Amino acid sequence: MMASFVEVLIGTTGLLSVLLRFVGPLSIAPVLILLGISLTQIAWPSCHVHWGAAFFTAAVVILFSQILKDFKIPVISFSREKGLHTVRSRLLLKYSMFFGIMLGWFFCWILTESGALSSVPSDRTYKARTDIKNEVFNNTPWISLPYPGEVVWPKPSLAAFFGMLAAVIASIVESIGDYNACATMCCVPSPPQHAVNRGIAIEGLGGILSSLWCTGTGTASISSNIVIIGITRVASRRVVQMAGLMMILVGLFQIICSFLATIPDPVLGGTLMVKSGMIISVGISLLKKVDLQSSRNLFVLGLSLFFGIVMPEYLQENPGVINTGSTTFDKCATILLETGIFVGFTVAVVFDNLIPGTAEERGMIQQNISPRCDVPSRDRKETEVASSCYDLPFGMGYIRRSTIARYIPISPTFLGFAYRSGKGSAVQVDLSGEATSEENARTK
Repeated sequence: MMASFVEVLIGTTGLLSVLLRFVGPLSIAPVLILLGISLTQIAWPSCHVHWGAAFFTAAVVILFSQILKDFKIPVISFSREKGLHTVRSRLLLKYSMFFGIMLGWFFCWILTESGALSSVPSDRTYKARTDIKNEVFNNTPWISLPYPGEVVWPKPSLAAFFGMLAAVIASIVESIGDYNACATMCCVPSPPQHAVNRGIAIEGLGGILSSLWCTGTGTASISSNIVIIGITRVASRRVVQMAGLMMILVGLFQIICSFLATIPDPVLGGTLMVKSGMIISVGISLLKKVDLQSSRNLFVLGLSLFFGIVMPEYLQENPGVINTGSTTFDKCATILLETGIFVGFTVAVVFDNLIPGTAEERGMIQQNISPRCDVPSRDRKETEVASSCYDLPFGMGYIRRSTIARYIPISPTFLGFAYRSGKGSAVQVDLSGEATSEENARTK
C-alpha cells in the first residue's frame, strides 16, 4: 500500500515528465523486446507440459486471427434507425483468442478422458489434465462478497516497503513501454506526458485498493492484453469498461473464478506463444522511427538488449552476489537488476542521451500517426479523433478554458514543466523531446 501510494505521487506530481524528456523510441523498443523475451520464459514451461495441446491452441488462434480474419458471419444487431437486423461481422477475428482457449481446453479434456495423459502428479503431462483442480472447484462457495481487511489488515514494514518500491519502479518502466505499444497497436500518436502521468497514478491507486482487499497482487499494465488488441483489432474503451464490469461481477461469483482456474497450463502456454512473439514484433516496429543505418543507434540498442538479458541471468545464477552490508539495499538492488526490462531501459536512456545524436537520428520527432498503422489513408476527421484520443471523456470544455489546468500534470492541457534556456527565455518540453516557445506550446 505504501509503495503504491508513492506511485500515485509520481503520477500526480508529474515527476515522470522530467524523465520522459529523455525517453525516445530507442529507449522504448528494448523495453518491449525484453518484455516479449520475458513472456517466452513464462510460456515455454507451460508449453513443455504438453506441446501438442499448446501447438493446437496456438494454431487455432493463428487460423482465426490471421488466415480467416476476413471471414464474416451474419449476426443479429439493433439500431434505432433499422431496428433488429442482421449484419456480417468478423467474429472469428474478434474472438480468436477466446475460441483458441475454449478449443484448447476441450482438446485437453478429450486427452484426459481418453487416458492419454498421465495421472501421476510427478509426470510432465499431469498438469495438462482438466480434472486435477476439481476439488478446488467443488469446495468453492458460489457467491462471496469480498471486503477490505477480509484476510488481514496491512502492517507497515520498512524493509518490505523498499523491496516493493523497487518492484513499483520496475513496473512503471514496463508501463511506459506498454503505453507506447498500445498506441502503436491502435494507430494513434504516442502518449503525451499527461496521459502517462494519469496512467501511472491510476495504477498506483489500483495497488492501494488491491492491498486493502488483500489480493496478494498489485495493479499494473500487462503486455498480453495489448497483443489481444493487435490480434482482434478491437480497441474500444467501451469494450474495456464492460470487461472491467464483468470482472467485478465474476469476482463476486467465486464458482466462476474456480472454474476458470481449471484451464490447463499448456492452453495458457499456447496463447502466450502467440503473444510473446507479437510483443517482440511491436518493439521492433518502433525502430522504424529511428535511423537504423546509424552505428550510434545500433550500439545503444545492442548494449541495452545485452545488459537486459545477461544481468538478470547472472544474478539468478549467483544469488547473494550483491552484498553491501545493508540487507534492504541489497534486496532493492537485486529486484531492480533482476528485472531485465528495467536494466535495458536504464542503459538505453543513459547512452541514448549520453552519445551525441540528432533528433531525427534518434527518432525524437513526434509523429501524428503511429508508423505501424495499417490504415492506408486518413481523412481530416479521423486524424483529429486520433489526436484527441487522450482527452478525458467529459469536462474537456471546462478544462480547456481553465488556466490552472495547464499546470496540473494529469490534465489533458498540461504543457510540461518549463525551464530556462541559455538565452533566458522560458521554453516548454513535450514528450517528443522538442522544445518550443511558451506561446507555441500554449497554442498546441
